[in-house]
Amino acid sequence: MTKWIDWWRRFDNVGPSDDAEAVGRLIQGRHRRHAANPGRPGMAAVRADPDCLPNGSQGSPDIDSKKGRMAIEPDSGIGMNAMGRSPRANEPSKSSWRERIRRFRRRLCAGVFILVVLGFGGHAAIIGALRWWDVPASAFMIRSRFAGQRIQYRWTDWQDMAPALPMAVLAAEDQRFPVHWGFDMDAIADAIRENADRRRPRGASTITQQTAKNLFLWPGHSWIRKGLEAYTTALLELLWSKQRILEVYLNVAQFGPGVYGVGAAGAIYFKQPASRLTLAEASRLAAVLPNPRRLHVDRPSAYVLNRAMQIRQQVTKVGGPEMLADYLAGNAWVFEDPPVPP
Repeated sequence: MTKWIDWWRRFDNVGPSDDAEAVGRLIQGRHRRHAANPGRPGMAAVRADPDCLPNGSQGSPDIDSKKGRMAIEPDSGIGMNAMGRSPRANEPSKSSWRERIRRFRRRLCAGVFILVVLGFGGHAAIIGALRWWDVPASAFMIRSRFAGQRIQYRWTDWQDMAPALPMAVLAAEDQRFPVHWGFDMDAIADAIRENADRRRPRGASTITQQTAKNLFLWPGHSWIRKGLEAYTTALLELLWSKQRILEVYLNVAQFGPGVYGVGAAGAIYFKQPASRLTLAEASRLAAVLPNPRRLHVDRPSAYVLNRAMQIRQQVTKVGGPEMLADYLAGNAWVFEDPPVPP
């Protein structure tokens, strides 16, 4: 109000003694909003007495409640501000809308980036914690549970496993496990060469890759899953020891419908704990790992029996289960004549 009174003094020669009278006339003339700006909240406009207009101007004065400026509405009914422009000049321009859209996009990208960083950081933190904690469940177990399947799972510590179990699994699934860093490039090259002539493609996943898939991901062959599997495999090799990777794999691997881990498999199929399994029994468990839904431990086909015999021969040839500690220590030897690929 003080700014308006100063303006009034400059243009209409109103003295200090007339201030109260001028303010009174303005208050009495406040009866409607500006007709030309019906959709602008917070911009109150007032029509005053024609006698209040400076220098005999025709129209009505308006007071902008935010900026303290007076605008004149001519008799034609079209609102004009103090610079003689239409009120539309005060409306947001196209450039301002573009700036708002750009600002929204920047904020959206920043939010997505933060979520991705938090997601990958949380994933790495979980993997780091599982180096010491027992795995309560895997992604494959949760998926089967939601499908209505009964889950049989029992965590078994490394010291409670018969040495024949990890040796049989290494002979069957990943003979170069101690000497690679999660990806067996030689096996990948061999698979690419052989799959050109095979009706059913042969995989080249390492035990670390299978652990990453079973523990955190889902079955399938999409590039997204493969990318997440590669990222998780690298984290496992970085944060876990070889023994821990093998221990977790033996606990989350599926050996039959709803049967996960060597603890549950030994109790269900052989009626004894994992610590008492023989090399023949461990070889039969390892023989069904490529496809536990099609291959059966309790009802072994000729293919399963033949594969189990080859696994047993491989383990015996390298010195038996007693060589497990030396093998995991990274001694420079590998199995020979691998079993028949699935």
